[in-house]
Amino acid sequence: MLGRRLLSIAILAPITIAALIAGGWWLALFIALLVALAAWEYGHMFNNGGYDTFMPGIILGSILFVVLRQGYGFEYADLLIACLILVLMAWHTLQYQRGHETAALDFCISLSGVLYLGWTIAYFISIRNLPD
Repeated sequence: MLGRRLLSIAILAPITIAALIAGGWWLALFIALLVALAAWEYGHMFNNGGYDTFMPGIILGSILFVVLRQGYGFEYADLLIACLILVLMAWHTLQYQRGHETAALDFCISLSGVLYLGWTIAYFISIRNLPD
């Protein structure tokens, strides 16, 4: 197990350092890939726990936070949050009508995953784009 972790570090450390040095869209794409993997893991973890999260919404929403942060800063973050809330709410309302009794909790899990992963990890873009 330790050997696999050390191998992962040996592969990912140079890629991460190169993306940090390059900055710009290279860093944004690298972070978007990482946040997509984290969002998939987050949704998969809760789905295995018996909840019904909206995996495409969590993954796409998290990626959109990173991409919009690189392209526009904080300018459209409020619009993205509003759209994500509406899309996730619509999905989980449909799930409730189909008989899923935990749809409200599933909505909260999905929305918190997008905000926890996408919003928070997008700050790496903001920090890297600071002058000096």
